[in-house]
Amino acid sequence: YKWGDMHWYHMRSADLLHWEHLPVALAPDQPYDCGGIFSGSATIVRNTTTGEDVPILQYSVACGKAVINAVPADVTDPKLVEWVKPGYNPII
Repeated sequence: YKWGDMHWYHMRSADLLHWEHLPVALAPDQPYDCGGIFSGSATIVRNTTTGEDVPILQYSVACGKAVINAVPADVTDPKLVEWVKPGYNPII
């Protein structure tokens, strides 16, 4: 089955009833993003160097060949609009 170039969309809500649409969070823009951004999760990780808690998105790609991390471009942005893929990707 051809999924096409899947993206991760981004929305937020204070009450889970009313939603604010935000720009696309992740798009297939790297060679390892074959087939598009597929399934994944979000978690908070403690940066052992700075002591800060940092949100991380981890996703697999539709071709099944990699798992990738993405981090906020600006952790102080309350909407976490822009995400970047660190140079150490893919992790698997």
